[in-house]
Order: sequence, then C-alpha cells, then structure tokens
Amino acid sequence: MRRFFTGVPIRAALGATLVVAVALVATGFALLHLLENDLADKADAQAAAEADRTAQALRSGVALEEVTHAAAPVQVEDEQGKVVAASKGSELIPVASVGVQPVADPKTAEVTGPAPVPAKQYRWAAKAPSVVAGKPVTVYVAASLETERSAVRTVRLGMIGGLPILLVLVGFLTWLVAHRSLRPVAEAVERQRRFVADASHELRNPIASLRTQLEIAVEHPQLLDLEGMVDDTVRLQSLAADLLLLARLDAEPETPADTPVDLVAVVREAAGAGVEVAGPGVEVETPPELMVGGSGKQLGRAVENLVANARRHAAGEVRVVVRREGSSALVEVIDDGPGVPAYERERIFERFVRLDDARSRDEGGAGLGLAIAREIARHHRGTLTVHDNPTGGALFRLTLPARVSGGGVGGRGAQ
Repeated sequence: MRRFFTGVPIRAALGATLVVAVALVATGFALLHLLENDLADKADAQAAAEADRTAQALRSGVALEEVTHAAAPVQVEDEQGKVVAASKGSELIPVASVGVQPVADPKTAEVTGPAPVPAKQYRWAAKAPSVVAGKPVTVYVAASLETERSAVRTVRLGMIGGLPILLVLVGFLTWLVAHRSLRPVAEAVERQRRFVADASHELRNPIASLRTQLEIAVEHPQLLDLEGMVDDTVRLQSLAADLLLLARLDAEPETPADTPVDLVAVVREAAGAGVEVAGPGVEVETPPELMVGGSGKQLGRAVENLVANARRHAAGEVRVVVRREGSSALVEVIDDGPGVPAYERERIFERFVRLDDARSRDEGGAGLGLAIAREIARHHRGTLTVHDNPTGGALFRLTLPARVSGGGVGGRGAQ
C-alpha cells in the first residue's frame, strides 16, 4: 500500500488533481462573481426602466392607484418623504433607509431588510421629478433579486456537486495514462534488476572456482587442475557471451525482415552443431527451400539452443522438422524426453531458470538458452512455444513470418 501511494503514477495523479482543483475553484469563484454582477445589473436596468415608465405615467395624468397596481413594488413619496401611494405590501420595505436620492436618472440600491416575502431581496430605482396634482413626488420601483439568487444558487450547487466527480475523473485518467506510459519502463527496470542479480550469481561460481584452483596451484603446483580451469574458463566465456547477446537483444529494436534468410540451410547447420558432445543424434526433415527474413546468425543461434536443449533431455531421439503453414514458417524441435509440465511452459523461457535442478550446473547450463531463443523469435516478429509431443516428450515450435514469392514477409501464422 505504501509503495502504491509513493509511485510515480499516483503522485502524478495527485499533483494533476490538485492543480485542476485549484484552477476550478478559482474559476468558479470568478464565474459566480461575474454572474452575480451581471444579474444585478439586469435587475438595476429593469427597476430603472420601470421607474421611468411610472414617472412618465404620473406626468401624463395616470392615477396613483393605477401605477401602484404594477407587478413590481412601487412607492411614491412627496417632498417631505411621506409615502403618498404604494403597492400592496411594499410599505414594509424601508426604501428611505437605503439612501436612494431623487435624481434625473434612476439610481439603485440593494435592500435586504423586511419585505413582503422575507426571503426576497430587491434592487430599488428612484426617478424624479414627477408631478401628482401639481406637487412634485419621487417614484421608487423595486426589481426582485430572487431570480438572480436562484440562478447563482443553482450554479453554485452544480459546481459543488460536479467538482468532486470531475476531480476523481481527472485523477483517474492521469493515473491511468501515467501508469500505462511508465509500465514498460518499470518492467524494463525490474527485468534489468533481476538480470543483473542473476548474472552476478551465475558469474560468481566459475570465478570463485577459478580463483580457488589458482590459489591451490600457487601453494601446491603439483595439484594444478588445468583441465578443470579450462572448463571453468570456457563456461565463463560462454556465459559472458550469452549475457552480452541478451543485453544487445534488449537494446536493439526488431531485426529488419528485409534480409532474406534460407531457413533450411540455417536449420541444417544449427542441427549439426555440437554433435561431438555426448547425446542422441539429430534427424532433420526440411522442404527443398523455405525463405524468411531477418538475421541468419541469430536464427541459427535460436535453433542451436533448441536442439541443444532437446539433446540434453532426450531419451534417444531428437527430430527437427521445418515446414510451411500458410504464411508462416515453422521449425519444430522434438524430443522423447520427460516433456515440460503445463504449469512450467512459460517459466522455462525466463532467464536463469532450470527445471533440471538435480543436474550439475555444467550439465544443466545456466538457463539462458531458451530465453535467448524466445528473444530472437520476438525480434523476428515470431513466437516460440512449447507443447506436448504426441508420442511423448516435448515439442518446441518456432513460428516465423515466411517470405512470399515477391520477396516480402507474410503475416504471422497461427501457432
């Protein structure tokens, strides 16, 4: 759990979420402020326009009772500030207390005190002069702010309700993108870490053996085991070569497929390698010709590793079959040994993995042969899998895109 919260993806998600949250909150406050001002200005304009119409109506002789029947609250005061007419209920609104002075143009002020509907707020506008029965009066008209308050409240609730959902979505998408982007890097780092640890472990044994033999030879020259030192040196050299090849395969992109390779010739040469080592012979079955694309040297190394693995485990028979299946070229290396359990068929392709733990390291190898073969297959846009041999034993199948008659490379066939 601690590692999850300290990982790069989750930190990126938290950072992005925080930045977006701050930006949205600041933008929300600014938006609400602009909305309130805009709606208040509209209420001011509405009140001023209504006040102007009411004053004109009074000057034209319309009775006070008629102008006070308007939908908006209206108050008419004389020169002494006495209310001479008012809409029903508007007398509860303390117009004089808000400091609205009669001027040539309407002025507004917000009233939040007692009102016919206590929850309402009003914007008042005053228009002067006007005349009623030959006497000057001041007209006050109010515009309700309830619509403005309702709109602002709705927007505020929408922002409060939508903000957490948006932040969760931003955080999740940021984590997902960062996780997917960094996953190959993390896997490569982890694989490199395991590779270095395993390589150090494998190299330690032959180096320690050589050092021990050399120290003995210094003290007791007659006990010098030159044959054992040569064997350890050869094993060390082979292991170093395998490690360098794997490092090169990890660093390089896919092998270009435009170089034609005679797979039949490659397989025949690879199958004949190492025949001087004790083990069963290798029977090869191939068509007259089958072309693929890539590196003949690397493909030969892959087949050679598969054949060596088969000869190590076979009871008495090893066969290599090359054939074409659709647009794919198949190389099958078959032995009559104990086979590979189904639950181990992916693990055997991992680096430094050996299922024959009872064998000595010299006989069992370092566990890099099959890993190298699969990496070479992947670099050639192919696959390497292991199956049961119908007659008993293991069947390793290397599948590669075959070259079509025009010289190009066909698509990958089914396994």
